[in-house]
Amino acid sequence: MSVADTHDAAPEAYDDDAIVAAVTERLQGEYSFEGEAGRGGMATVLLARRRSDGQRVALKILRRGVAQALGAHRFLREIRIASDIHAATLMPLVASGEVDGSLYYVMPFAGGGSLRQRIETERQLPIDEAIRIARAIAAGAGALHQQGYIHRDIKPENILLGEHGEAWLADFGIARALHSAATDLRTSTGIVLGTPSYMSPEQAGGEEVDGRSDLYAIGCVLYEMLAGTPPFQGASTMAVIARHMSEPPPALQVVRPAVGDALNAVVLKALAKTAADRHAHATAFIAALDAVARGDPTGRTPMRRRRSVPVRAAMGVATAGAVALGATWFTQRPPALADDRVMVFPFVDSDSGHGAEGEQLAMLLGTALERTEATTWLDGAPLLTARERAEPQATPVGRLRAVAAHARARYYIDGTVVHRNDSVTVQVRLSDATDGSVVERATESAPAGKTASNGLAIRALVRVMPALVGLSRVVNMADLSGHDPVAIDSWLRGEREFRRRRMEPALRLLQQAVAADSTLAPAAFRAAIAANWTERGDTARALIRLALRQSATLAPRQRQFATALERYFAGRADEAMTSLRPLLGGEGATADEWMLAGEIQLHLLPTVGVDSLARRAIPAPTEWPHEALAEAAFTTAVRLDPGFLPPVAHLAEFAARRGDTAAFARHATRLRLESADSGLVVRMRAVDLCLRQGTGASGWRADVAGNARLVFDVGSALRAGTAPAAHRCAIAAYSALLASQSPKDDEYWGSLVALHGIHAAHGNTERALRVVDTAVAAGLGSALGLFVLDAAAGLPVGERATPFLRQLSAAIETRGPASLWLLTLDAARRADTAQLARIHARVQARSRAATAGRLDSLVTRIAAAYLAVAVHDTTRAIDMLDALTPTAAPDELEQSLWEPLAPERLLHARLLLRRGRYADAHRVASTFDHPNIYVHLLFLRPSLELRLAAATALADPRLITQAQDRLDALRRIAAP
Repeated sequence: MSVADTHDAAPEAYDDDAIVAAVTERLQGEYSFEGEAGRGGMATVLLARRRSDGQRVALKILRRGVAQALGAHRFLREIRIASDIHAATLMPLVASGEVDGSLYYVMPFAGGGSLRQRIETERQLPIDEAIRIARAIAAGAGALHQQGYIHRDIKPENILLGEHGEAWLADFGIARALHSAATDLRTSTGIVLGTPSYMSPEQAGGEEVDGRSDLYAIGCVLYEMLAGTPPFQGASTMAVIARHMSEPPPALQVVRPAVGDALNAVVLKALAKTAADRHAHATAFIAALDAVARGDPTGRTPMRRRRSVPVRAAMGVATAGAVALGATWFTQRPPALADDRVMVFPFVDSDSGHGAEGEQLAMLLGTALERTEATTWLDGAPLLTARERAEPQATPVGRLRAVAAHARARYYIDGTVVHRNDSVTVQVRLSDATDGSVVERATESAPAGKTASNGLAIRALVRVMPALVGLSRVVNMADLSGHDPVAIDSWLRGEREFRRRRMEPALRLLQQAVAADSTLAPAAFRAAIAANWTERGDTARALIRLALRQSATLAPRQRQFATALERYFAGRADEAMTSLRPLLGGEGATADEWMLAGEIQLHLLPTVGVDSLARRAIPAPTEWPHEALAEAAFTTAVRLDPGFLPPVAHLAEFAARRGDTAAFARHATRLRLESADSGLVVRMRAVDLCLRQGTGASGWRADVAGNARLVFDVGSALRAGTAPAAHRCAIAAYSALLASQSPKDDEYWGSLVALHGIHAAHGNTERALRVVDTAVAAGLGSALGLFVLDAAAGLPVGERATPFLRQLSAAIETRGPASLWLLTLDAARRADTAQLARIHARVQARSRAATAGRLDSLVTRIAAAYLAVAVHDTTRAIDMLDALTPTAAPDELEQSLWEPLAPERLLHARLLLRRGRYADAHRVASTFDHPNIYVHLLFLRPSLELRLAAATALADPRLITQAQDRLDALRRIAAP
């Protein structure tokens, strides 16, 4: 019953895939392709190696709409112009061309990724490094300006980093081609020239620009490197542009007190609104940065200073990997140590009879580290003197630290190997070159002759690796020392990304770990969770099955957890909760386990909780508050592991829904400061802005075009809120989406079901029905199913559903489970016992067939329950409805019309109320407060009315007040 089931894939995505396939096929003779690095609004990026010399390159293939707007002739002309401009910090173009109208260009591979990725990972860069990168980019821009060109799109995405700290300004050719095609692009593709967060006021205003506009953009980038966010942000593109043109930048030193007055002055000058008030040219900007680097408090270049080496020479990349920034820089400030650089020194061997075993072990560990994705191994032996290599035991520890620090390695490894008559022992030490402290050490021993020292060294290395990614306190490596270090490295880095709630890179790294070592079960089930977070349900289920196939390698507690996770992904909520429950008691419970308990309550509809006696308590429970149970579980997870961020996002949304602004601000601030998930941070800001200021549908509409998913996520976070402001925000978000999107768009179906339900909950029946009428008129035939549910919820739909139901009934033999369920609802509403009996007989026969699936069995039990009601067998009906539970996976349950079994739960509560089982009736009806089930909103009002009746019969003042207040609040909310 989802739009996604009735429409083909988006043509544009298909076109892009076809374009990539065509280009790669044509260029196979020149390049060997290693995979896709990413897709953006402009291009698809592939990683490749040039067959002629093995050079690794990035090949960018323009999207069809961009290529068509540019035109092959214009694109290739501008690319050729860009290729003629050379500077040490301009990323050169290796090649460009056209394949059947598809345009591409090639540039060297930058091993350090983009500055955007670096900022997303670290948020705020070290001050000296931010200055160095800004200086390099200014030098590259200055080279363009000297040739009479302007970049026009300097931003972190267009700044690429090398593995050893180099920085290059990229994509000048494509930016120039875009400017050349400005008129066509505005009218045909909607591409914005420049990026609003980094555009100078004159560029945003459509005026003529010169090199000072690029310097403004570099000032914005420098501000972001220091503060963690661009100087100006807003809810829409126009809001950002307006702030650039009229507001002073927020005080940099408030968010980064370590920024001195001199650097602050340089940034403010670069961000001057009027071009004449900025640095006159790139050379002046670089000189101001140099003065800050030297510690000159005035930020001015001394009058008698000897002219420095030309920019091109000063910014050249030395072959050894260090960035040559000129003598004045290095003599004043030592370069920052790089967290991903590890130097390995020869081990101390207690037995000289084993020759050069100490050096061999160091080489072995270095080679193992070199194979990992994000660690740069440096061989320390060549940097020692001949005597130090020959007698490593005599080398002072301080000497090792100094050598590592000189090479900018944050960490260094040394160790010992001890041979005894009956055993071999290898110890590996990981130390921090910042202060020389030992971060982690691991010792492995084995009987002599049983295990070579090589194997012991690798096992010890694996045990210290968590410390390299800051996870030594939360990852137990005791049972994993026999695994491949490459797989372990990918797993640990994926674990770190997961804990910072960066699910996309987490999943990529964790899948790499599993690919390298399929027996690494902890990586497989962590990858399953990340896949679920990123809405890849099939991938999640496949990964958890892989983990369970390796269950013999898991500790008993891990096996139990993996079993609960598999049942959760399969939608078997009660089984998942029952499997997990033994792990939650006692002192051994972990944040992972409590996180899963919260996810089960939040994304499924379990009837069991942490307490196995909850349903049988005396007195009988009157509420089953899924959100409260989930919140308690997430709070426990954070208490057990304060550095674990995934539950914090949920806690922030809970607070937003109930209007607890203080709690929301606390959680959102923590996510902003600690999470590297920029999408999450943006969503939290949007939620905060809407709750505080209110946003009408017209205000959201501008954002839908640029980021429909953000608008949808804000609505989804707030739609089930009890605070009036939350409801109004959700209405505005969903209204904007429905007004701006096609029924084929991904967010349309969820927006339709949610907005329809919200209007119904508020008593705005006419608006609720009008929303569906509009969707049907737009061609979304499946929306007619909502009218059948409306009738079950008591809305006066008239004859809207009649033609649709006749159509279903006319071909009943071929209809699927969802259609048969709708026919069952209609027959039950009309008390058509004969039709119910026919449907039940039909679905029962189908459920007994060899090809029967989960849904056939579910519809059979639903039809049987309605038939029992129709023949007045209330006792049997209650028993059947009590045993009826949803069986859908989380990604299928939330937006489905029928998988949550909402009409059946409401019927169940009504029958219990008639039987005088008031507490049970109230408990069942309370499940409609579940915040993640879209269709629940449609049944919220009748469920509250039923709860009020049950509470009155129970003479419970608290429950009476609670239900009455909720109903009154729904009546008071004025829809925009």
